[in-house]
Amino acid sequence: MNLNKIIKIYFAFVMTVSSVALMSYNDSVKQYMASVFYLNDESAQEVSFLPLDLVENFLPNNFSFDRIEYIPPFDFELVNDAGNAFALPGNEGVEIMKFQIKTDDKNFELDDLRLKVEGVDIGKIKEAIFMNNEGIVVRGKKENEHFIFNGIGFELEKESEGSLSLILNLSDDLHPGKRIRMDIEKSEDIGILVDNDPYTLRFDYPIRGKYLSIVKRR
Repeated sequence: MNLNKIIKIYFAFVMTVSSVALMSYNDSVKQYMASVFYLNDESAQEVSFLPLDLVENFLPNNFSFDRIEYIPPFDFELVNDAGNAFALPGNEGVEIMKFQIKTDDKNFELDDLRLKVEGVDIGKIKEAIFMNNEGIVVRGKKENEHFIFNGIGFELEKESEGSLSLILNLSDDLHPGKRIRMDIEKSEDIGILVDNDPYTLRFDYPIRGKYLSIVKRR
């Protein structure tokens, strides 16, 4: 979830391109541009300046824009109420965190999710459920140390926002002092569609969830 890192990388890329466009075009600049954009000498000789919207025309065939981390067409954030991130053993209907999404100019759908339980044995969590304002969206299925959520179908139109709450039902034999967290381990564990096409969410994995602390009864 390191959005600041993504913005910095993108900003550095834009500034690099802008600098090349503004600099007078001489041999040293050609060598510099060839180094930055992986151009060979012949490719560098063919351009006199490099506006941002023409970058793709001058890149060699083996160049991949996967080298650059783009900002996704939506904001994705895991949040919680830190002041209420506590539960007793046996509590039910406890919110551990919310998935908040805000779209830009494309439609969004969260379809599948695989979350790894950290901090406690998965057997100490009786159930994990995604809910929205209308009720239950999907119940998770246990698989080893993970909860699997298939067919979530959480859709947002472009330029809109929404959230899903992750709710836990806890076992009575949870020990006070334990802290529960649920993580997205890798990009394959979150199934997203953007304008009905599969989308790979490129962040620093694992994406760590929010903590829920188990406290003593008073």
